[in-house]
Amino acid sequence: MNDTRPESVFGSWRAPFFIGVGLFALAATLYINAGGLRSAGTMGVGPSAALRLVSVALIALGLAHWVQAFKLRRFAPRPTAPVNVPALAWCTGGWIAAIVCVAFNGGFILAATLMFVASARAFGKPVGITSIAIGLVLSTVASLFFTQLLSLSLPEGLVEAVLYRAAD
Repeated sequence: MNDTRPESVFGSWRAPFFIGVGLFALAATLYINAGGLRSAGTMGVGPSAALRLVSVALIALGLAHWVQAFKLRRFAPRPTAPVNVPALAWCTGGWIAAIVCVAFNGGFILAATLMFVASARAFGKPVGITSIAIGLVLSTVASLFFTQLLSLSLPEGLVEAVLYRAAD
């Protein structure tokens, strides 16, 4: 259903404005809490640096939401597209699969790979070896970044046990 009324839920400037406010609040919270973490590890990079980097990214996202809110306030809303229910189901299913994977000691890498493959499927890519390989590589790089460089712990499973044993 296309609703083109100026104050419809989809055409309103209020949603992106308040999402931006929430992003700014989350960024401020992360930045303030980063000061309470232990000092930096090797090469001056530690958990607080990652939190500060995430807070800067959240500020950028908040600004982008405010720009969108300004545009919606200034111009007439466009008709909205219908909700893509299968894509939403794939994303939600990937999220639930990742939660179950972590709950049953599947580990971060496998859980993140499942979420990546489900998200890729939601965007129209077939579930195949390419999506699985890309998801596995990206989640492995992310896992190594957080565990080895930032000295943070992530849920470990069979893949992490083999990977970290090979790294030692």
